[in-house]
Amino acid sequence: MRICSAIKILVLLLGVVINAQDLELPKYKQYSDRDGLPQQQVTTLFEDSRGYIWVGTKNGVARFNGKEFYAFTTKNGFPFRVIQEIREDQQKRILVFSSEGIARINGNEIETFPLNQYVAETFDLCSTETIWFTTKNNKAQWFIGCFSKDKYTFYPLPFHNELSVSVKHAHQQDEFYIFTNTEFYAYNLKDNKLQSHPFVLRKKGYILKSLCVNENVIASYKKINTDHFLFYQMSKNEHQLIGEYQNGSWQRQLPSEIRNQLRLYISNQAHFIEKGKVKYVSMPEQFIINGLEDSNGVQWFSTERGLTRMFSEAFTHYNPHLLSEVWAVVEQPKGKFWFPSYSFSTKTLEKNILKEEQMPSMSNHSGYYFHPVKDDKDQLYFAWSKGVVKRSPKGKTKILEYHWQGDPNALYVFYDKQRSLLLGGFRNNVVFWNNKEERIRVVGRESQSDMEGYVLCVAKDSVGDYWFAARDIYRYQFDKNQLKKYTFTHQEKRIRAIDIATDFSGRVWFGANQGLFYYDRKKDSLQKFECAQLEDGVSTVFPIDEKRLLFSQPHGLYILDLEAFQKGNVKLSLYNETNGYLGNEAGQTGAFRDSEGKIWITGSYALAKIDPNLLPSHYASPLNLVFKSYNNVSIKYNENKIKLPKDQHSVTITFDPVALNYIRPVWYRYRLDDGDSWSEPQTENYITLTNLPHGKTTLEVRAWFQGLEESYLDNRYTIDIYVNKIFYNQAWFVPAVIFLLLITIAIISYVQKRTQTRLRKTIMLAKISEVETIQSQMNPHFVYNVLANVQSKIRNLQTEQAENVLLKLAGLMRKFLHTSTVTTTQKEDTLQIKQHLVSLSYELVLLQEFIDFQQMLYPNSFDYRLIISDDVDVNQTKIPPMLLQPFVENAISHGLIPNTKKGTLTIFVKRNFDRVYIEIKDDGVGLEVAKQKRKISKLRYPSQGRRLTLKRIKLLRELGFEIEVITRSSAKGTKVMLIFG
Repeated sequence: MRICSAIKILVLLLGVVINAQDLELPKYKQYSDRDGLPQQQVTTLFEDSRGYIWVGTKNGVARFNGKEFYAFTTKNGFPFRVIQEIREDQQKRILVFSSEGIARINGNEIETFPLNQYVAETFDLCSTETIWFTTKNNKAQWFIGCFSKDKYTFYPLPFHNELSVSVKHAHQQDEFYIFTNTEFYAYNLKDNKLQSHPFVLRKKGYILKSLCVNENVIASYKKINTDHFLFYQMSKNEHQLIGEYQNGSWQRQLPSEIRNQLRLYISNQAHFIEKGKVKYVSMPEQFIINGLEDSNGVQWFSTERGLTRMFSEAFTHYNPHLLSEVWAVVEQPKGKFWFPSYSFSTKTLEKNILKEEQMPSMSNHSGYYFHPVKDDKDQLYFAWSKGVVKRSPKGKTKILEYHWQGDPNALYVFYDKQRSLLLGGFRNNVVFWNNKEERIRVVGRESQSDMEGYVLCVAKDSVGDYWFAARDIYRYQFDKNQLKKYTFTHQEKRIRAIDIATDFSGRVWFGANQGLFYYDRKKDSLQKFECAQLEDGVSTVFPIDEKRLLFSQPHGLYILDLEAFQKGNVKLSLYNETNGYLGNEAGQTGAFRDSEGKIWITGSYALAKIDPNLLPSHYASPLNLVFKSYNNVSIKYNENKIKLPKDQHSVTITFDPVALNYIRPVWYRYRLDDGDSWSEPQTENYITLTNLPHGKTTLEVRAWFQGLEESYLDNRYTIDIYVNKIFYNQAWFVPAVIFLLLITIAIISYVQKRTQTRLRKTIMLAKISEVETIQSQMNPHFVYNVLANVQSKIRNLQTEQAENVLLKLAGLMRKFLHTSTVTTTQKEDTLQIKQHLVSLSYELVLLQEFIDFQQMLYPNSFDYRLIISDDVDVNQTKIPPMLLQPFVENAISHGLIPNTKKGTLTIFVKRNFDRVYIEIKDDGVGLEVAKQKRKISKLRYPSQGRRLTLKRIKLLRELGFEIEVITRSSAKGTKVMLIFG
C-alpha cells in the first residue's frame, strides 16, 4: 500500500516538475520566403545609406524596409540567382555580385552585366568603381576579371583545376595578391608575372578569408579541424603574423585598425568575432552563413532557414504555454519565483525548474490568487477570492478573512516594511493587519469613510501616506487617520486608477483608464501627463531608477526620461514586438523587481523579464524616407529630382518609409517650397499634387512615428519637381514682354473693351437664337396633332371636313410662321430684345383662332371664356410670342378632350401693380389622370410642348425677362398662372 502511494506521489511530482530549458522564448525573429524573401537560403546581407537591409539569396535579392520585402527575381527582370555580395557605389546605387555577373539596382530599375561564358568565384570589393574578381571559363581556366565603366576585361592566370582562387588588389598599379586554398602569390598584371610566396603552415590548413584594411591585405589562415586561426599581414615578398585566435579566445590580439573591420564566423557556428570581440549566438539548430550589425547595433544573420534578426538581450520572455496568464510575480526565497494565475495553478521557478505548487489547506477552495507580497519573515500573502492567504516558508497556509456585507473578495495586498503592516484591498474598505496578524484598522465604509468600489491597488509615497485606487483615488494619512478623495475627470470621463507607484524622487504616478497621471503636491491635485502618443489606458506604472519610469500601453512599454520631464520636456522610448518586447499588453499592476534588479512584467501574451542595465538610456527608432516613384515611374537613388513630361502639371509621388523598428504607424506632412504652411497629418505614403507652376517646385516631406512628432522634427526630406517650361518661361521672354507692353498697352485696353462688348452681345444673340429655335420646334409639334386629326377624318370619309381643317390650318400656320421669324434689323443695341415681343392683344387674337380651330377639330368638347380686367391695356402690354399657346393646347388636349363631359376653358387676364397675371384654367381630368391615360394610349408619344415652353421661359429669364409659371392641378382640373414682371 505504501509503495503504491509513493508511486502515485512520484508520478504527480513528475507531472508538475518541468525542466525550464525550453521555458524561454527565442530572442530573435526569423524571416523566410513566406515573408517575402525570394528564397529561404540567405547568402549575404548589406545595409545601405538609406537604412534598407539588402538580402542576397540563392534565387535573387530582396530589399527590406523594416516592414516588408521587395524582391528582385526573374519575375521582374533580375536574371541572376545565387548572390555572393552586395555593395553600394558612390552614386548610392546598389551593386549585386553573382557568379553569373554583376547587377546594378537604382530605385526599382535594374541594369545587368552578365558574364556569359565565365563564372565568377570571388570579388575584391575594396572599391566599387573598379571591381576585380576571379573567374573561370568552361574549360576550368582561371582569369582575373576587371569590371570598370560598365565593361569587363579578362586577364588569364596559369591555374587549372584549382578549387578556389581569390584576388586582392594591392593598391599599387598592376599589383595583385592571388590566393588559392593553400597558396599565396604576388601577381603583376602588366608583366603577367606570378611570384609564389611560401607559407610555413600551408600544409596544415587553408586560407579561409582575405580582406583589405586601408592599404593592407590581411589573410586569415585556419588549421584543419580546429578553431585555430592565424592572421597574416601580406606583402609582396613576406608575411607577418599579427593575430592568433584559438578555442574562443585571443592568443594574440589584432591591431585595432584591423580588428575594427573584422567579422569572422567560427566553424561550429556557436559564436563569431566582431571587431575583435567574441560574441555568442543563441540560435539552436541554425546554420549561420553570414552576419551584419546594422547602424542601430542590431545583429542580423543569414542562415539556411532565412533571415534572422536578433532582439535585445535586455528582454527575456517565457513560453506562454508553460506559464499561462500570469497575474503577478514575487520572489521567496531568493532565486525562487512565484507566479499566481487566475485560470491556472500557481507555479514556481527555481534553478531552471518550473514546478506547480500545491496548497494542501486550500484543496477545498477555488478562486484566483493575485498580487502576492512578502513580509520581513519571508511569509507570502496572496489576494484571494475568500480573503488573504498567508503561506509560510515551510508551506503552511492560513486565511486572513474579512467580509463587507458578505463579500470576502480581496483584490490587492501591500506590505509596509517601515510600519510592519499588511494592507488588504477589499470592496469599499482597506484592512490593516499588524505582524501578529491582528486586524488593527479598517479604512472605508466600515469606518464611516467615503470609499466606493473594489480597491484595485495600494501604494505608499515618500512621506508615509497611503494611496488607494478604487472607483476614485484616495490618499490616507495613517498618523492622522484622515482619508481624502480625489475625484478627477478627463474629457468628461471619470478617471479610474489601475496602478500606483512612487518614483525615486517621491512623485506619485497613477496608471489609469484615461492615461498616465501624477500627483502635484503643491496643488494637492492630480495632473494629466500630456502626450499625444498616449491614447489608451495605463495598466502598469513602475520606476526603473532615478532617471527612468516604465509604464504600459496596449501596444507596448514606454520608458519616460524623468530628467527631461523635470525640465518640462517629454522624452519617451517605446518597446514592442519590433524591438524586443513581446509581452503585448502589460497586466494590471504587473511589475516586480527581483533581488538582482531585474524587472518582471506580466502580459496578455507572455511573461517578460527586463534587465535595466542593458536598456539604452534613450531609444528612438531611426526613421528614413525614400522617394520611391512618381506617376508609377521609379525614382532613382542617385537622383533627387523629378522631370515631368511636357505639358504635364500633376504628379502623384509615393515614398517608402524605412524603419527597422516600426514602433508605431508612420505619419506624414508636406509642403511646397520653404515658407509654405505644412499640410494636415496623413498616414498615406503618397502625395498627389495638381496644377504645379512651370519651372522648379521643391516638395518637402516630414515623417514621424504617430505621437512622436516632437522627436522627429529633423526628419525632413526634399525633392525637386520640374515642370517643362513653355516659351513664356524662357529667359528672353520677360524683357521682351516688358518692351511690348510699353508700346501696346493702349491698344490692348481698347481691344479689350471692344472684345468684352462684342462678347456680351454675341452671348445675347446666341440665347435669342436658341429661344427662336425652341419656338420653331413647337410648331411641328402642333402640326403633328392636327395632321393626326385630319388623317382620322379621311379614314372616316369626312373629306369636306378634312379640307376645311387643312384650310384653317394653312391660315393659322402663316400667322405662326410670321410670329416665329421676327428678326432684328436695327443696329446692335441692348433694346433689340424688345423687337421679339408682341402685344397681348395680338397674342389673344392668335390664341382665339387657335381655340376656334381646336373647337372645329373637337366639336362640343368644351366652351371657351376670355376675361380681361379693365386695368389691363392689351395693346400696350408686350409679351414674348406664342408663349400662351402651348399651355392652352395642353389644357385642351390633355385636360378637356379626355374628359367624358363637356368642359370649360377660361383665360383670365388681370394686373396687380406692375405685373400682369394670365390664368389658363380648365375643368378637365387633371395632370395625374392625363399622365395615366397617355401611358395606356395606343398612340402614345412624348409630350414636348410644355417641356420646350419651360425651357424657352428659362432662356428668356436669362435674357432679362421676368416670367414666372405656377401650376396647380387636381382631379377637378388644372390651373396655370403666368406672371409677367
